[in-house]
Amino acid sequence: MIILASEDIFLYQCNDKFLPNREAISELIKSIAAVPGMEFIQPAHAALAPVVCDPEMIEEIGPVLREKSYWITNGTRHSSVEVGMETGSIRLMKKYMPRKMLPFKPEEWHDVVTKAIEIMNENYIWPLATLIVGLPEETEKDTVKVVNSHPENRKYGLPTVMATIILIDPRTGAPKAIMGGTWITALRTGAAGAIATKYLANPNPKTVGFVGAGTQARTQLMGLQIVFKTIEEVRVWT
Repeated sequence: MIILASEDIFLYQCNDKFLPNREAISELIKSIAAVPGMEFIQPAHAALAPVVCDPEMIEEIGPVLREKSYWITNGTRHSSVEVGMETGSIRLMKKYMPRKMLPFKPEEWHDVVTKAIEIMNENYIWPLATLIVGLPEETEKDTVKVVNSHPENRKYGLPTVMATIILIDPRTGAPKAIMGGTWITALRTGAAGAIATKYLANPNPKTVGFVGAGTQARTQLMGLQIVFKTIEEVRVWT
């Protein structure tokens, strides 16, 4: 086994704007895999922002890492790598790690995390996310929500998007509550969509259309029915 001990394998030979060098990374991974007798390749650590910057990079190296991976879970071979989620608090990210998500902004951290994990999962790279607890000025409001996307969960009768909410005592770092966040996430997204529609759509709409009939469609409709009392028809394309 070769362990790629790097603080961020996805920024190998990147430029000064922290944009990933797809060609260099692909060549590195493929050249290591081509070494005679090479059985396993294990990346040690990676950042999430480069994944969102260049999803095609992950599409190129994903199959190679999967083929050379040691890990098999529930009969599925997949690769894995440690990623630093650090905290779910935008406020703390802006204060202590404002450059971690470059070239994105700290305000985009939630979207970077969820999108990166989705892209990695789709390419059979299952990340192991680490969190930092007890940061200075951390409060109970800095609750951590871990969201993962697992497209193959349908085979097990589970939602494809799973979430866990962790409430951490900022004084001790001890978890005070751990709860399922999947339904809370769905409701929150439905509510956000309803608020946006309230200000962007025509007033008093009678017809609502959805592309897809999954969980998000249901919670979006729940939110819209609260905001608009005029809805008479729902159309769904799936």
